[in-house]
Amino acid sequence: MLPLMAICWGGLFWRFQSIDKHLDAAAEARNHAWQYSAAGCEGPPPGDPGDMGVGCVKQQGINGGWMEVVGKIPLLGWLVDNIMGVELTKFAHRQQDAPKLFGGGTAKQTYPYTLMCNEKSRGVDELLTGVICEQVGSMGLSLDFAVNCPERPKRGGANCNP
Repeated sequence: MLPLMAICWGGLFWRFQSIDKHLDAAAEARNHAWQYSAAGCEGPPPGDPGDMGVGCVKQQGINGGWMEVVGKIPLLGWLVDNIMGVELTKFAHRQQDAPKLFGGGTAKQTYPYTLMCNEKSRGVDELLTGVICEQVGSMGLSLDFAVNCPERPKRGGANCNP
């Protein structure tokens, strides 16, 4: 009876440690995602850059719905991306050694956290310039010689499928 109780207690302690590591990963993912979102998803991301992806929803197999369809319309696509924003996903990883009694090895936990990027404040002139540049760009032309065309929101990030 005593060995069985020792095995049960060992399993409980290991499970509590894995829950603690999962909660720690969740806190890190939320913290880094909010920091990067507050910076407008520009510059280097906090933490490991390989664990932050911008615009990953489609790459993870999640259908974007009506925003994806409207985003493909030539005049409205750029405008929708800039008004609605682009999502970012932060992945936090933790590893834990499994007890030899339970087979040993290492258990890896991954926690994803998805959030929308905060977009820069833009005036009406910047939005109109962006829409016109997007329309001209969709025809294979460029207006860079006449105006400074704003960049379209970045997608794909460093790592969308860790």
